Amino acid sequence: MRKIIMCGLGFSFALITACGTVGGNSSIESATTQSLSQSLKTGVTTTDDVKRLFGNPDYVKDSNDGSAYWSYGGGRNSQKRAIASLASIPYLSTIDDINTASGAKRKSLSLYFNSNKKLTSYSLSSS
Repeated sequence: MRKIIMCGLGFSFALITACGTVGGNSSIESATTQSLSQSLKTGVTTTDDVKRLFGNPDYVKDSNDGSAYWSYGGGRNSQKRAIASLASIPYLSTIDDINTASGAKRKSLSLYFNSNKKLTSYSLSSS
């Protein structure tokens, strides 16, 4: 019986640890307005350039006219979804509480592209 309990605790710990890293893009977390202005140029930077810099976006919305909206980051929201899906595990919700109490900020990057897949505008925000 003790082995079963220890295995269960180990499995729960593994899930909790994995959920603590869900969401967010590490290259976005370290981005600043200044660093982005050096690497993102409106009318020049393409969707392929952005993928090389930040990887695949977390969210893409293509419009009928060929333009597109991409977003990166939003780590805390992704983490909450992961935690909500595993809510039956005791103490799992404390991960988000720890991030909030520590003042951890999550950044998100929004990018807009024209029909030629060139950057038209972008914004960086933190929450």
